[in-house]
Amino acid sequence: MSKAALPKRSKEQPADSPLLHSGTRATAAIAENFLLQFGSLNTRRNYAADIESFFSFWKEKGIHLESAVHEVNDKQIFIWLEQFSEPSTRARKLASLSSFFRFCEERRVVPVNPCRLVKRPQVGRSQTTQALTEEETLLLLKTLKDNSEAVFEGSHAQRRQHAAHLSYAVLHTLFSAGMRVDELCELRISDLLFHPPQFNMRFISKGGDEHIIAVSQACAEVIQSYLSKCRGRVSSSDFVFTRVQSSSTTVKLSQTSVFRMIRDAGESAGLQKSLSPHSARATVATVLHRQGVPLGFIQTLLNHKQITTTAHYVKKANELSESAALKAPVQKWLSESEKKSRED
Repeated sequence: MSKAALPKRSKEQPADSPLLHSGTRATAAIAENFLLQFGSLNTRRNYAADIESFFSFWKEKGIHLESAVHEVNDKQIFIWLEQFSEPSTRARKLASLSSFFRFCEERRVVPVNPCRLVKRPQVGRSQTTQALTEEETLLLLKTLKDNSEAVFEGSHAQRRQHAAHLSYAVLHTLFSAGMRVDELCELRISDLLFHPPQFNMRFISKGGDEHIIAVSQACAEVIQSYLSKCRGRVSSSDFVFTRVQSSSTTVKLSQTSVFRMIRDAGESAGLQKSLSPHSARATVATVLHRQGVPLGFIQTLLNHKQITTTAHYVKKANELSESAALKAPVQKWLSESEKKSRED
């Protein structure tokens, strides 16, 4: 099926910020225009929250900087940052504020970006995303699959069973598709374009563009199994992955829950690494590249704007003509596992 023939998903509306309703009309307009630069709703919300945090901090002290953006100085920014203990948090919030003031500087709202004079917090190397090897990936997913096939007893047995199916389906999808966690959480039933022998998924990627990727039949079957066992009847507008603890089956899974899933899965598999959902994305890129998939294929799969971003995930490039998506590390183990099951 061609991309042009597919029904379009509507993009999310811009994230709002209390800053848009305070201060001068000019300040509100600048803040709104700044946020509209970003296609991802999640990105807009994060920037809005960080910027609002700065202005609210000083407003509580009786200083209304939202009405005098041009008067903000580096000392005020430094004092605001001191309330955050983690260097990584300070670095992220400073980056958000710096982007906003750079936007203001370019439009001559402020004479100079005051964040330029603020020393960047030192963030340790431990913050680097840790990718898994192929063997570690297969071990983690086998542990999840075994857990999903276990029989739970006692209190909340059904909920625990559903949680096991959900974790397996979510992490299987992440390690197969290499998608971002916010893209996974926003997936809807209508985005599952499963038409044998082609299996595609559609989502709104970072930057607000529609992106369609091919996934394997094995990945499609895991998702369909989860929907069949845990969700029952669903409509096209429902989220694919929903919260287990909610009384409603239509509340979408949170990014925090996915962080917890991969952390717990790593511990259960005995992996001595600090994992996050981005570890799955880094793993897909790294393993595919070691298998010889060209960098350009991986860039397309991960939907990176610049190939230099993709290069950060990998070590060396070799030419192969096979599809990147269908060579994701999980497929090898799944094929071997299914073959063994049929022999038994």
